[in-house]
Amino acid sequence: MTAPKRDLAREIAWFNDRMGKTKRIIVGQEDLVKKATGKIRKFQSDLQEDWHRLKVLTELQVVENGLPENISILRSKIAQKIKHASRRDITIEQKESLERELVVMHECIRRLCQHPFVIGYPGFEGSQSNDFDDAHHGARLCLVCSFGERDSGSIATEDTENGFSTLQKQPGRIVKRTDMKIVQGFAFLFGGISKIFEIDLVVILNLFDKKAGCDWVDWPKEMSVSAK
Repeated sequence: MTAPKRDLAREIAWFNDRMGKTKRIIVGQEDLVKKATGKIRKFQSDLQEDWHRLKVLTELQVVENGLPENISILRSKIAQKIKHASRRDITIEQKESLERELVVMHECIRRLCQHPFVIGYPGFEGSQSNDFDDAHHGARLCLVCSFGERDSGSIATEDTENGFSTLQKQPGRIVKRTDMKIVQGFAFLFGGISKIFEIDLVVILNLFDKKAGCDWVDWPKEMSVSAK
């Protein structure tokens, strides 16, 4: 007795039909994935734009808030006394008296300042051509009171907040990167006082207003001060 013959042609047709349906489903799903991917990328782009715009507005708000009146007045007085102390037509006794007053005022403004406008530079791991002798830590400097801080963490080429105990990024404070020479130039001391005070507060506010949302600040030549 022989086994019944299978209808192979029918089975083949059935599998071909199912494979065709599966392929159409895959194509349809791939099309949905492409559309979804496009939407996700659009949402991501919109989110990035909104994030940047929010950053701009947040920084503009800090600039608009400016400084407390007591800080602004104290900073102006320091600038005036620095200018007076550098005059050649005053006595040595007057100069020494002014410098003592400046030290006290400087300590006071540093203690009161919330450091809203900060510039700095990241660390550098060093170059192989210099046997890594040019490695250095990052540093930050407040443009209001001249308080400076060195990154106490490991040397890194990227900005890090863990190494800063005071000048870390936080609400109400703008931190921007700039050339290392700019920061070091402002660290030059005159009678114990940073030359930052030679720059008018309005000039600093205008710079941060124009650079709102930017991570890097190119320091304008007209804002530079010469070391004495």
